[in-house]
Amino acid sequence: MTATTSARWIDLEADGRIALRDLADPPVVVEASVSCGTVDRELRSRWSTTSVLVRGGAGGPRLGIVSRDAFMSTMTGQYGYGRALWEKRPVAEVTDWSPRLIADTAPLTEAAAMLTTGARKETYHDLVVVDAAMTPVGVLRPTAVMEALADRFARHASRDALTGLSSRASFHAGLGQMCDFAREAGHALLLAYIDLDRLKEVNDTRGHTVGDALLRGVAHRLAAGLGPDELLGRLGGDEFAVARLVAAPDATRGREESVRALVADAHALGERLRATITDLAGHGGAPAEGAVPGPRTTVGPADTRASIGIALTTSVFDRDDLLQHADLTMYAAKRAGGDAVRVSVLDVASRGAHARGPRASGGFVLGMGADGLPCALPLEGRLEVHFQPIVDTTGGAIRSVEALLRHRTPDGELQGPGGPLALAAQDDLGLELDLWVLGQAAQAVVAWRRVLGPAAPEHLDVNLSPAALRAPDLARRVRGVVERAHLPATSLRLEIPELCSYEEVVAARPALEELRATGVLVTLDDVGSALTSVRHLTGLAVDGIKIDRWLVDGLRDEPGCAALVELMVELAASRGLAVTAEGVEHGHQLTALRRLGVDHVQGFHIARPMPAHEVVAWIGATDAASVRPPAA
Repeated sequence: MTATTSARWIDLEADGRIALRDLADPPVVVEASVSCGTVDRELRSRWSTTSVLVRGGAGGPRLGIVSRDAFMSTMTGQYGYGRALWEKRPVAEVTDWSPRLIADTAPLTEAAAMLTTGARKETYHDLVVVDAAMTPVGVLRPTAVMEALADRFARHASRDALTGLSSRASFHAGLGQMCDFAREAGHALLLAYIDLDRLKEVNDTRGHTVGDALLRGVAHRLAAGLGPDELLGRLGGDEFAVARLVAAPDATRGREESVRALVADAHALGERLRATITDLAGHGGAPAEGAVPGPRTTVGPADTRASIGIALTTSVFDRDDLLQHADLTMYAAKRAGGDAVRVSVLDVASRGAHARGPRASGGFVLGMGADGLPCALPLEGRLEVHFQPIVDTTGGAIRSVEALLRHRTPDGELQGPGGPLALAAQDDLGLELDLWVLGQAAQAVVAWRRVLGPAAPEHLDVNLSPAALRAPDLARRVRGVVERAHLPATSLRLEIPELCSYEEVVAARPALEELRATGVLVTLDDVGSALTSVRHLTGLAVDGIKIDRWLVDGLRDEPGCAALVELMVELAASRGLAVTAEGVEHGHQLTALRRLGVDHVQGFHIARPMPAHEVVAWIGATDAASVRPPAA
């Protein structure tokens, strides 16, 4: 008999290894000849252990285990006569002589793997922790493993899997703390949004391996130059952010002179960050791991361009306002041609002036407000809705599409949703923008069904913003849009983003339950990116979950990601929830997700987001065998 170990499962953090014997309960060991009556009395009076270990038995030295619950059930018996039958019989007769042994040096995820695989997966038996001499040193309960694993993943999720920097959620939390400190100490605060101008081109022309190397190289150089009062994080995709506390302005200076000094400081920060990123090319680029350096595997000066927008404030210490302001300033740098630094001042006066109001005379009109006036976003160009197919992992059939907002600039460039979303949040038009996307997408789905019939997607996934969740008339407005488009409520699936606070989710519960009563489905998005989305499961009735892309990214190189995905799948199965994984960009990820029991997937490996008129052709041309698992 040997303790199981496997190279497939490794500890999540080499610097924070948990000793399994510290998690385990002290072992209670009895000889095989001890009577069941003796064990029964001890369990009812003194022993609190969930299992008793048994030593000895026929055939020489052996180690067995008796589960407390199963033993007490036996002693009670079906008709209450169990103790009369078993009182004097040796405990060896009710012992399981094939216990699961695990070495005390094994990582935590090894224990999780043993609990979620094998014939006993459904019963979750205790594990016996043994030392190098095969002596039992503890009994490890499944609940102890899951609690420790959840704590480890909570800390693991605070870091970006690719770069090791603070994750978006962790950076936002840290920025909130910096805002509180700056407000109390009278400090100024600078927030720099950094966008890599050419990451998409690098990914498209040289592959994601080189693109990932570029991201890691940028992260490494930014972290190396980080100051003591600065916070660095990766917000996702090609975006990074740096926040810096600045000592209170000199009281002897006038306000204008103080602001000019802060602006100069912000420009210096931006140019330092831009030079740090540009300098990456001057140090041999960022070759892909294991690749021979060359024009296809390294990045050059043209690839390390960055647009940087910096918001500075001495009076407005609202985290969300600061994030939106920095984001908009970064987009101004991109519109100016990129590879540039722009600085803007956020104060009480500019906070109102910059918003331009929800009744802008120009811009993109989203619809009519309750007062009969047009609601417009102050942006140039137009908004579009693109669609990304979601397919099942068993048959490869398209089950749903997610509606994704896109911004078409006046020169024809297609950009992501960041700019419009920031403007909508700033102008209090979050709900209006969500409803506009829903209306456009619902009309498209109804049109597809006229053409495709049963082959059309069953569901339409639409994201809700935090502003929409706070709206008192959310349910009525959503029903109105769906009814006008003649889309059955049962075809709509609303996605709740991870960035929503628990309080916002709880406040929106009546509206979401009202919509669910009509047949609308609710899905939690980005589950696994932070503890927030997991907590939402306790405050809201939902119909499905979406696994965050960082877990999908780590399936090959981060074994802990597979463990967490498997736990999420089991949790969802226990509650009857559908599971979708997003960000599937490679075949090996699809294979792993299928093996782990994920129901549906979406990502570039399946299809890139596309305009509505291309969806019909894609469905007609797509071979489901590209997603369907190979025949046995």
